[in-house]
Parts: sequence; structure tokens; C-alpha cells
Amino acid sequence: MIPDASGSSPGRARFVVAYLGTEFHGFAPNAGVRTVMGELLEAIATVLRHPIELSMSGRTDAGVHGWGQVLSGDLPADTDLDDLARRVNKLCAPHISVRHADWAEPDFDARFSATSRHYRYHIWNDRAPNPLLAATSWHVPRPLDLAAMQAALPPLHGEHDFASFCRRPKTFEPLSPPTLVRILHELSWTRLDDSPLWRHWTRTRNQQTAGRDDGRCYQAAKRPRRRIEFFVYSATQ
Repeated sequence: MIPDASGSSPGRARFVVAYLGTEFHGFAPNAGVRTVMGELLEAIATVLRHPIELSMSGRTDAGVHGWGQVLSGDLPADTDLDDLARRVNKLCAPHISVRHADWAEPDFDARFSATSRHYRYHIWNDRAPNPLLAATSWHVPRPLDLAAMQAALPPLHGEHDFASFCRRPKTFEPLSPPTLVRILHELSWTRLDDSPLWRHWTRTRNQQTAGRDDGRCYQAAKRPRRRIEFFVYSATQ
């Protein structure tokens, strides 16, 4: 939806960003440390010459990377979003990228309008580590059995309470404590190519809560030399 540039009301902008989290102390703004949102807010304010506020679809911890993080916020209706994204990318490269920017419906909110979230986990399964993938994959030198790892996934499907995996969120009166129940819709391991890289993929409607499993197999099996993706999709009730 393109806002009326002749009107005085701002338009609701939506951004899809990617980032390499190694360089940052998480995504959300945090005074005194470098964060992804902090860098984006500073860059956008530099381009627009005034500060703005953005809503984020979720936050990630230090060292966690993102490929499709969604942000939203109100900008002047005559803002050229393509030009804004291009200029922000120049300021934030190479660790942060605005992949896409468009106008959304006025009531769109990156946090409260989110319907699902996807998570991917990479494993480099080889005796020798890969320095080029060290920042984005988990090195497991012991042999892994793909069939056994796939067989372990079905019990994770469905509704689960992940309270034991999470720090209890703060609750303020008169609000009720937020639920930590999630519904895992899809989980899978997928071979990508003939390398030792494995990837785990997760889809969820709320923050990631599933713990990681190294998938070690104690059955006799040939050492897989495969690039594999693990995917999980989960949702709230």
C-alpha cells in the first residue's frame, strides 16, 4: 500500500533485513553496546535527518544471525524506500543489509502481525573445522547419522510447553504471564550437497524455544559426507 504523499499523515513502512550477528550484542537496542537495531536506527536517522522508531518481529541474542528479520515503522509519506534502503546498506555494510523495503497497511506491526518464524541451524560434520563457515555453523567432528536424526523428530511435532528452556519473562500487573507454549509444525534435516555441512530448519510463530540436539548416533554407520539442512516450524496456539 503506497501512502498519499500529498497528505500530512506518515506511511507505515516495512523492512526485511539480514545480518551477521557475530559483530553485535544481539538485535534489540541496548545502550552502550553495538546492536543490529541500534545500527539500523542510526543509519536511517542519518539518511532521513531525524530519528524514527521501529517495531521488530523478534529479537535475537548475541552472535545469532538473521536472513528475514522484519521491521516496521512510520516514515514520511514521500520517502523513497528503495533509495533509503540503498543508502542504509552503504552505511551498514557488510554486516547488515536491508533486503527489501515497501509500504504496508497502516495497522501492520512487525511484532504483532507476525504469523510464523523460521529458524535454520547449520552443522559442519567433519573432523576438520571450516574457517569460512565458523561464524554460521556448529562444528561437530563426530560422525552423525541422518536417518537416526530424522527418526528422532516426530516426538517434537505438536504442542509443547518450553518454559524449562526459557528465562521466565517479566510480568507486570494486571497483565497475565505470557505463554511459553508453542506448536511445532515442521521439523526436518535436509541434505544440501556433497559436503559435510548439515542444516536444521525450524518454523515457529513465536520466539525460538527449542533446544539444539547434536544428533550423535551410537549405531554403526558410515560417516555422512553431506550438506544437510534442519528445518523446524512452530506456532502458538
